[in-house]
Amino acid sequence: MANWNKIRNEYISGNISYAKLAEKHKVSLQAIKDRGTKEKWVAQKKEQQTKIQQKTNQKTAEKIAEQNANFVANLNNAANELLEKIQIAIQQTDLYIERTKMRVPQKVQDKKTGEVYTAWKEEENIRLSQKNSVNIDSVLKLTNAIKTMQSFQMGMQGEREQEAPTINITVSAATPDDMESDDE
Repeated sequence: MANWNKIRNEYISGNISYAKLAEKHKVSLQAIKDRGTKEKWVAQKKEQQTKIQQKTNQKTAEKIAEQNANFVANLNNAANELLEKIQIAIQQTDLYIERTKMRVPQKVQDKKTGEVYTAWKEEENIRLSQKNSVNIDSVLKLTNAIKTMQSFQMGMQGEREQEAPTINITVSAATPDDMESDDE
């Protein structure tokens, strides 16, 4: 006696023809055709394939959405790290040593003769100074990296309007007037 539940499930869930089922389960092809028509196996198979396709599409969409979310989160983290580095670069000040050499006249008395004469003495003044400066090349490279990351993020979001604020950074070189002076 044929196990019709097993035969039906095998047809609905698999890719096997009526003829192959008949041969495999040693049942006449006409008996399978009659049973399949009576129980509407073809419609059940289509319904089963539709359900499988829908689940496959849903799981695929979920995985893609998760990958995109992770990518955008990584981009945001990297952009935040770059912004922190730019802020540190801007806040840092360079120290430098300023050396001044001068020749100054000095009265000197000869120990033997007691005679006083003028001698020139070289003096060196060393002063530690600060000037606010920024390594402009580094800041520009970091800024370009952020812009590139924003482009990737906008591409990932497609036609959706970007909610993140736009970052505009202007870098200008320091002039000698910008230097802090110890005299002031």
